[in-house]
Amino acid sequence: MKEQELIRAVMRLEEGDEASIRRERDKARQLRKTRWWQQKTAAGQCWF
Repeated sequence: MKEQELIRAVMRLEEGDEASIRRERDKARQLRKTRWWQQKTAAGQCWF
């Protein structure tokens, strides 16, 4: 039963609203431009 629940959860994620996905990508793009993010990645504390 848990496997079916997992499959349903993944399907819901894949069906995500295109506008919300675009908003999240924009947020991530803005975050990567910040000095805080650049310092974290340069220091090796964050590997994304």
